Amino acid sequence: MIETRVFDHTAIIALFQGSTPAFRVWEAAEADKLTLILPAVAVAEANGVIGADSNAWRSILDPGRVIVTPLDESTAIEVGKAPGSLVLNHVIHEATHTQGEIVTAMPWKYPPGVPPLWRL
Repeated sequence: MIETRVFDHTAIIALFQGSTPAFRVWEAAEADKLTLILPAVAVAEANGVIGADSNAWRSILDPGRVIVTPLDESTAIEVGKAPGSLVLNHVIHEATHTQGEIVTAMPWKYPPGVPPLWRL
């Protein structure tokens, strides 16, 4: 089974800022060594800081093992009931459902009992 990593908004920002550990995870996805999930809410939150256009995003999203997961109706209802921020709840949801590790620059933002955290 191929491993899964889920980037939160802080990991996405770190990737755009040239973080070597974040780039290595992305590079592993590009090489089909793992699956990298970018929850749509984390992408939106990160782009509020980054301000990138679709051309800049295309290079990040092109590899086949990089997947943007939508905030569809059922996911929105589920994560919307949880206390805390929508972006963290969407990341936790995706990591739980894929048995993936959360990649973050701010692990202290997560409550106890979430899927494993991988700190940048």
